[in-house]
Amino acid sequence: MEAFDLFVEQQFDPLMRLARVLTGNPTEAEDVVQESLLRAHRKWDQVSTAQHPAAYMRRVLVNVHHSRRRSRRWIEVPLGVSATSSSDSIHHDRGKDHAEEQALRQVIALLPMRQRTALVLRYYEEMEIREIADAMRLKPSTVRSNLSRALDRLRKELAAATTQGGESCVVSKRP
Repeated sequence: MEAFDLFVEQQFDPLMRLARVLTGNPTEAEDVVQESLLRAHRKWDQVSTAQHPAAYMRRVLVNVHHSRRRSRRWIEVPLGVSATSSSDSIHHDRGKDHAEEQALRQVIALLPMRQRTALVLRYYEEMEIREIADAMRLKPSTVRSNLSRALDRLRKELAAATTQGGESCVVSKRP
């Protein structure tokens, strides 16, 4: 098996998960991953000799995502989803969990691109501030301020949704 094929086999699922969270759209996520892998294939010598090829690919994916978002002239905002009440407590809990997840996704979709990307890399990919700064080509202090602003906005938006009868969802600072 060729080295690039082996790399794709190992990294495809993590890249798809990251792209899905960044884009909020499975179809767009597939496009972002494919474009990222195409770019990596074109520069495979550079990617394969990088100190951390997986981190290099995350950076490529983030850059592709940002490029695609910048080229759009409109912003997609997902429509709201409400949980339906059910007499079966198991189904009700699943519905509530789904509604909370949808509410969180809607608020995250409203964040500016840098804040959303920093948030996803920090809490979904569990990357350190330095790694995020490298991936986004920012200073660590800029990453921290983007994370802080994103979390503040999430707390405010979700608190407002809760007071208006929406589902509650807790967003706390990471220790």
